[in-house]
Amino acid sequence: MPVRTVLALFVATLSFVVPGIGASVAAAQSTLGTIEGRITDDTGAVLPGVTVTVTSVQTGAVATHVTNALGLYRAPNLNPSEYTVRVDLAGSAR
Repeated sequence: MPVRTVLALFVATLSFVVPGIGASVAAAQSTLGTIEGRITDDTGAVLPGVTVTVTSVQTGAVATHVTNALGLYRAPNLNPSEYTVRVDLAGSAR
């Protein structure tokens, strides 16, 4: 078999394999989102133990999270919507 024919067969086979790979990756995509951040004070120091409340404006669904030792919070698996984020530390909301 000439080299040119072998190369043509390889390219043809590759073109059938690649679309299959792309389809499986596309099926794994999600429509959910995440809101995440770090809570700090005016000096930039992190604030652990802060309650963060994420509320969907459209549905009223509420997700409550507490910042970790690094002041980080993460609200995953949120449906597409507009959200408000409320931050509370020892009873003083912001």
